[in-house]
Amino acid sequence: MIKTWFSATIGVTGIGVLALAGCGGNCVDDGWAWQQGDACQAESASATESASATESASQPTEASNSESVSASATETNSNSNSESNSVSATDTVTATDTVTASATDTATVTDSDTGGGMWCEDADGDGYGNPANCMPEMFPGAVPNDDDCDDQGPNTYPGAAENDSDTACEKDDDDDGYGDMNPPPGVDPGTDCSDANAEVHVDCACSPDAASCDGDDLHVCNAQGTMDDITTCEFGCDDTGLKCWDALTVDAGPSLCIDPNMPVGLNAVATGGDGMYGYAWTPAATLDNPAIQNPNASPMGATEYTVDVNDGEGNMASDSVTVFVKGQSLTLDPKICTVYDFPHEVNPENMDPVSNWAWDNKTKELCETLNAKAAALFCGWELNNATLNGTFGVKTASDDDWIGFMWGIQDTSHFYVFTWKQLPQVATTCGNIDVPAGMQVKVVDVQDAMMNPLACIDLHAPADTANSKLLVAVDDFTTTGWADNTNYDFQLTHKDTGEITIKVTQANNNMLIAEKTFMDTTYLSGEFAMYTKSQVSACFSDFTVSCEP
Repeated sequence: MIKTWFSATIGVTGIGVLALAGCGGNCVDDGWAWQQGDACQAESASATESASATESASQPTEASNSESVSASATETNSNSNSESNSVSATDTVTATDTVTASATDTATVTDSDTGGGMWCEDADGDGYGNPANCMPEMFPGAVPNDDDCDDQGPNTYPGAAENDSDTACEKDDDDDGYGDMNPPPGVDPGTDCSDANAEVHVDCACSPDAASCDGDDLHVCNAQGTMDDITTCEFGCDDTGLKCWDALTVDAGPSLCIDPNMPVGLNAVATGGDGMYGYAWTPAATLDNPAIQNPNASPMGATEYTVDVNDGEGNMASDSVTVFVKGQSLTLDPKICTVYDFPHEVNPENMDPVSNWAWDNKTKELCETLNAKAAALFCGWELNNATLNGTFGVKTASDDDWIGFMWGIQDTSHFYVFTWKQLPQVATTCGNIDVPAGMQVKVVDVQDAMMNPLACIDLHAPADTANSKLLVAVDDFTTTGWADNTNYDFQLTHKDTGEITIKVTQANNNMLIAEKTFMDTTYLSGEFAMYTKSQVSACFSDFTVSCEP
């Protein structure tokens, strides 16, 4: 380490003879520098001090002579503990006394010791550096420390929350002197339960805006930390996302039509729940793997496949898809299909017997053999973006009541129903309503089966009821009733857009009886069933299905 000390130049000009003596003993301020003895040489007081000075003085001029004196001194001091002192003086006496004194101290300091310093980025300008971005040399925006625990938060640094701690690296956004008790990762927690509100920092009921799961209960604290809202999650609580899981649902896709003896891939799309899905398809006999999302099916005839999906929360969901074999007639045997007798038909006003369906294996025809209560026959076909073709009619001249079919069936309280009445009448077994002749379509949607269960008028009244809506009235469809002993071909198309088309023609001559297209999205898919009420010899046959593109 080299140190350069101050320099001083002193000049004295006067007339006369100057005989100046230096101080003897301890050096005091008793004269000019050039008047001092060797013992009073200038000495350094500090390795980092530098100074320069110039003094000039003039003495009275004597007529007889003149003296000029010049003195200089130079001192150099270094850390190597070597010191060099140099003094020179010149006295010159001439006709004019002139005295000039000068002393020069010069020091130069060079510190090659860096001391192991560190400069760190201070992105948030709080005076505390980011320990993840440091260099041994200074750079723009840097500070000489690495003490910041969050360099993106100008209110987060050591001592920010002085009421909690002078040294802890805490976040104090509301500047109340208390640190956030739920800070970002890497930041020391404080005692402030509401760091967005300087008025609130103690005695909070919960941590403001904090959420947590306790079993199936979701706890969400309000912004003030004064109230903890608890919601019981129906489908479980997401411990990671801190929210209730959405309802578990599954879609098995639209109806599928295949060529004979050809396999087809099924696919179940599950949503909601916790995402940890398990699959179980039935019937399993014609599947290559019933325990996966997308098995291959190889049915010999029309087959409805049902998939049950579960998740890690124990939620369950199911859906069905029917695979139809092209060109193959559907079986209508009641031994295979399911008969459903509507419970609302059991009342003192309705003395009709319970339905009785019979299958003729020779004619491949299914008929209701009695003048019976309302009933439906389900054979396990689900229509989803498909067209069903069939034949129906009444093979008797006895009675004039209802024949039809149901589709989009979710259950026996939610479905579409098409009915065709031969003649108008007051229906004494159906709430004494006036029923017109002709075709109509209704959608049945029972909201409260306990307080307001399904009734006959919901299916047959020519108007909206508590549990049904009239989609197509007889005046918009046809007021023509069916004819005795006559077969009719019908075509039902139900698209997944909600577009529905029903077309009825006379079977023996293909004469159009009625055709209607309408929109309704209440049920975009569902099972199909045949329907009759109080009509003997209502028959159905020749059912086939084609899939819509």
